[in-house]
Amino acid sequence: MSSNKSSGKGRVTTGIIAALILSAILCGIYALLVKNGKCSQENANIIISAAIALSAAIGGAFANIGRAQKRLLNGALTGAAYAAILVAVPLVAYPTEVDWLKIFEIIIISLACGAIGGMVNLCKSNKKFRKGSKIKR
Repeated sequence: MSSNKSSGKGRVTTGIIAALILSAILCGIYALLVKNGKCSQENANIIISAAIALSAAIGGAFANIGRAQKRLLNGALTGAAYAAILVAVPLVAYPTEVDWLKIFEIIIISLACGAIGGMVNLCKSNKKFRKGSKIKR
């Protein structure tokens, strides 16, 4: 049973890492689009929030691959850890220029989207459902 718990923690860590990598890629793409003049900087708040939401949802989904129980909780945990990392960086780098409303927004978006992503079942872990859904000829 202890190996099952450790693999659950490893999955949450995998989800957090996947979310961080995806958000770095999405923000890098947006930065390149702004630099080349293909996108305006006026929409930065919406685009960054969408990147955070997508990354947290995918991270929550990755954290629950193959799990049949506690998917919502693990997804929310992944979103919370992801938000903590995202919030910690600007707090350490610029402690005097903190926008608390934006930090609260990041935390809420990450928690909600991580929980939603955690509810997504990426593989066939529900054996009872699969047995009952077979078509008999």
